[in-house]
Formats: sequence, C-alpha cells, structure tokens
Amino acid sequence: MELNKQNVAVFLRGEGRSAVELAAGISMRDSPMAYFYVLESDGTGLWVSTRKQDGEHQLLIPWDCILAVDVPVGGTPVEESVA
Repeated sequence: MELNKQNVAVFLRGEGRSAVELAAGISMRDSPMAYFYVLESDGTGLWVSTRKQDGEHQLLIPWDCILAVDVPVGGTPVEESVA
C-alpha cells in the first residue's frame, strides 16, 4: 500500500514511543498512537512531518519501532501531531 502523502495513525513499540517523544516532543504516555503526515516510506521506515515550536521537522520512524499503521479511508482527515 502506498503511504506517501497520507495522514496516518502510527502505533509504536515502547522504544519507538520514547524516541518519538524525545525527537518530536510529543507526549505519548497515554497512548502508543500518534498522527503523522507521511512524506515518504521506504525499506528503512516512515519519513514523517511534525511541527514543533521552532517549525516543521522531518522524522524517520524505523519499521522495527512500528506496531501498526492505520490509514483512514473516506472519513474525516486527521491532523498532524503538533507539539
């Protein structure tokens, strides 16, 4: 499935949650899920866009940190996680 240029919900493993919290400044204590806009996907993982107080950042989330990816179809679009 093509994930590029789509808003998705990403469910992360424990170490992936910790890394995203540090890198993107997103609190994931209550849920293993975060919403992202996928810039590109490749054999390494998902390149996603996230906004922080100092502007937009691009973040690589490796596949081995990802439990599942939920792609909304035909519903209300999701928004990127904003720290």
